[in-house]
Amino acid sequence: MISIERAKKLLNNPDLTDAQVEKIRDEMAMMAALMYDQYAEERKQHKEYVAKRNKYKPENIKAIFILESPPKSGKYFYDPEGETTEPLFKAMMELIGCKPVGKASGLAEFAKKRFIIVDATYTPVNHHKEGKYRDGAIMVWYKSLLKDLDILTPDKKVPIILVKANICRLLAVPLKSAGFNVANNGITVPFPATGQQGKFRKQIALVFENAGFSLKS
Repeated sequence: MISIERAKKLLNNPDLTDAQVEKIRDEMAMMAALMYDQYAEERKQHKEYVAKRNKYKPENIKAIFILESPPKSGKYFYDPEGETTEPLFKAMMELIGCKPVGKASGLAEFAKKRFIIVDATYTPVNHHKEGKYRDGAIMVWYKSLLKDLDILTPDKKVPIILVKANICRLLAVPLKSAGFNVANNGITVPFPATGQQGKFRKQIALVFENAGFSLKS
């Protein structure tokens, strides 16, 4: 912990007493410790989610879907113990023409199609209101996303499909600038829930057509 004298210099307020400086210093130290603990917990959570995902990572990836985050509910796409009725899982199974009896078999089939889903952040953000805070909570993990993508597509040629309006808005330009093959080309693909399932299928089909490959190949 920094000394009282050092804290005084950093605060740059000569009117503060030693007791006030000490209190501020201790409160800031506590906040820093809490922030570190939160970051460490989120990093642990990220690794656990990615480990689940990588069990179904294709050898030769055909397309990468980037979504927002795992949901706060814990109903993660790559959880083989989940329900086949989960909106994202159900939509992806319909997309590839698969009717699995359980999530594990569906995830295996999804991998056979050489598709993979990557989240922009593995810290759930769907419980936050749409806006600057939620956007910031996503973008704070942007460098981590880039590292993940560099592993999945080292040559940056694998088509990337952005799903959800805010993900399209936030990531299309920076990922293109980083040299990745963003296939949307201005097409916004909605998340397949709350009545958007039909539009999701339509927009995905357009993106696939522009990218030059078939959903069934």
